[in-house]
Amino acid sequence: MSSLHLAVWSVGEADFVKEVVESLGEVGFWKVAMKPGRPLAFGKIGDTRFFGLPGNPVSVMVTYYQFVEPALVKMSGGQHRKPVRNDRGGDRAIEKTPRSN
Repeated sequence: MSSLHLAVWSVGEADFVKEVVESLGEVGFWKVAMKPGRPLAFGKIGDTRFFGLPGNPVSVMVTYYQFVEPALVKMSGGQHRKPVRNDRGGDRAIEKTPRSN
């Protein structure tokens, strides 16, 4: 029986998670060109698949719904459903107000 684990993933000179995981198993990918959502990793150690999610809470939510949830549904034999979208625009333009210091 295989399992799935989630962990916080990081990039930078002081982060050694990728090296450690590569020495124990394989990292399928670890960077995705999307914001928010970087870094994101996926790989396998033995029979265990893992997702390495970013540390930012909004990035975690975005990457979970885009990558992890569909993977969980597929691994459990289900059919992934597309999220409900509301493409209706607002009734007026939103303009950024300059900050006053």
